[in-house]
Amino acid sequence: MLQRIYGTSFEDAKALKEYLAFLEEVKKRDHRRLGKELDLFSISDEIGPGLILWHPNGAIIRRGIEDFWREEHSKAGYQILFTPHIARLNLWQRSGHWDFYRRICIPPWRLKAWSMN
Repeated sequence: MLQRIYGTSFEDAKALKEYLAFLEEVKKRDHRRLGKELDLFSISDEIGPGLILWHPNGAIIRRGIEDFWREEHSKAGYQILFTPHIARLNLWQRSGHWDFYRRICIPPWRLKAWSMN
């Protein structure tokens, strides 16, 4: 069995101390911890890993960031477009994503054809 081992070395004690201080700063800015503490968002295993449920405080921040992003892109001459959040299975297979994600995805729905009549 293979085992991956990580190591980090430093030229001197000062460099190590600076690195450890950096790691402490990283912990302070961990979005998962801040999201909970500031009631910005939550993640539910029932809905899916990585699918964010924005709470009101987080939605305000998100909207501000999105508005800024749209304005900056518009100033730079970009056009905004929207694409569906879901697609047919064959698109996922053709792109190569299906082989990677199929173990964690919700199974595709099998719906009977329907008409507007």
